[in-house]
Amino acid sequence: GSEEDVRPAGAAAKNYLAVSVFPSGTDFNLSKAIKKEVIDAGKGDLKDLSKFGSVYYNAGLVVAILFTEALRTGHSKFGNRPLNAEEGQWALEHLDITQARIDEIGATGLLSPIKVTPTDHEGNPAAKIVQWNGEAWQAKTDWLNGDRALFHDAIYAKAAAYAKEKNLPPREAPSN
Repeated sequence: GSEEDVRPAGAAAKNYLAVSVFPSGTDFNLSKAIKKEVIDAGKGDLKDLSKFGSVYYNAGLVVAILFTEALRTGHSKFGNRPLNAEEGQWALEHLDITQARIDEIGATGLLSPIKVTPTDHEGNPAAKIVQWNGEAWQAKTDWLNGDRALFHDAIYAKAAAYAKEKNLPPREAPSN
């Protein structure tokens, strides 16, 4: 659910529930720092300030965090320099953003911990149930994880069928 999903419906959207990977709002330390140091300082180029803190804006923050932390992961192994494609892949496949790191960067509540591996590119994602109150989204739950085991076999069977149909060799998990 995003603001663009509910605002056009007006009052009819009030109390609408959605599953959200990207919470809205600006009550995150990271958002407060961006507001003070970028937006209020006139350094940004956000033309419509009503978008600051929206679901889509915060999705961008989460993606920026993921790629920044992946670079940090890669730099810790390969040195502080541009990474090549293989090193970048290694970094993404060893991304481990703990709750402590989330707290440290001021993103508590903005994203859930994520640990990606060569055999798990999802990293155990989480989402919240949110409700539209007519003006903004309100989280109704903490982070919730899906029942991955329930769908594991079906997902791998579909992937194997697709690989066979496209004549793609299965990828071997790289060693650390």
